[in-house]
Amino acid sequence: MNKGLRNLYNLQRELKAKAGDILNNVDATEEEINSLYKEIENIEAKIVLAKAIDDGEESEGEPLAKIKNSEDKQEFNAKMFYNVISGNATPEEVKIANTYKREFRNKLQESNKEDGGYTVPEDLTKEIIESIKIEESVRNLVRVESTNTLSGQRIFKTGTPNMLYNTDERGKIKEMNNPKYGVKPFKIAKFAGIMDISNELLDDSFINFKSEMVDWLSDSARNTENDKILYGTGTDEPEGLLLDEAYYKEMTAPAEIDVKFLRSIKNKILQGYRDKAQWVMNTEAFETLSNIEDKNGRGVLAEDPRKADSYTLFGRPIVIYDTIKTETGLTVIAFGDFKRAYRFFDRKAFDIKFSDIAAGAFETDTVKVRGIARFDGRRMDKEALVIVRGVPAPL
Repeated sequence: MNKGLRNLYNLQRELKAKAGDILNNVDATEEEINSLYKEIENIEAKIVLAKAIDDGEESEGEPLAKIKNSEDKQEFNAKMFYNVISGNATPEEVKIANTYKREFRNKLQESNKEDGGYTVPEDLTKEIIESIKIEESVRNLVRVESTNTLSGQRIFKTGTPNMLYNTDERGKIKEMNNPKYGVKPFKIAKFAGIMDISNELLDDSFINFKSEMVDWLSDSARNTENDKILYGTGTDEPEGLLLDEAYYKEMTAPAEIDVKFLRSIKNKILQGYRDKAQWVMNTEAFETLSNIEDKNGRGVLAEDPRKADSYTLFGRPIVIYDTIKTETGLTVIAFGDFKRAYRFFDRKAFDIKFSDIAAGAFETDTVKVRGIARFDGRRMDKEALVIVRGVPAPL
């Protein structure tokens, strides 16, 4: 065992000892617990990688941590990535890319090795993530957490605090409602697809190639994330927010929705959750609500002056997600604090492989590109959300 690996084991023992202290501390917060848990996860991931190196895995070039932006050593970036896969890279660029490929493989697959392929470099990955979030994306709705491990668990707090009591001097102090904690395991799932890129596009320009890759990866990832976070079965994939299996508070809509029913939805969850709550629905449900008026003939939906084509209901914003399904004239509306209700676990990396000799590639003069995204999602605080089913929607 080398010195670096031994130091990692020592740090792991120290963190676990600290975890024991936190578990015995009744005043420990949710943030403190999860922060320490993530530290332990990261150390354990580093131990797996260090063991692989210690076991004699061959290494080319400088270690990843030593590659810096300088005249001597370059950072792996989008331009270098394009040069490598299009066959125009210098020997030094190939060496740097191979170092990043090996680090990415070990980090993502942990103890399982996988040959070949290059990951999208950091600057291009960031652009893809931002492109995903520009349009209708669940990343903008729920709490997103990056993770470096394939599986783990998270502790979350339920309930809302009450106020301190007015107490006479020397009087008996009343007991407050204590926070309750729940534990949710997660396991990262893998989602993949293949596309063709013509050699003419690769030969044309980096700008066209980059645009093609960003559009494809972001659109594919966004569609997959939206579908799985809303409707995933929870078996070897994320748990869907809108799963038929009751988890959050549930309501069934009447044949005709009125102001009184909408107000009952809002009041279904406690005030502490309503402060940051949102209404989430598809366009069909929005059309249904837009036709509802109060007793004075005013529409229940109010335009948000801060943002064009945006509306509020009882002072809380309405967010349109057309990924929500309408079936047989009925759809779903959800209301609550989605960031407390749900957590998205993101490996924040795209694994890409290129081949010009795979099935059909040689005959069609194309390059086959296989993309893989890894994420999971879990329902958390069941008190933070109410799901309304059977909402009538115009056909």
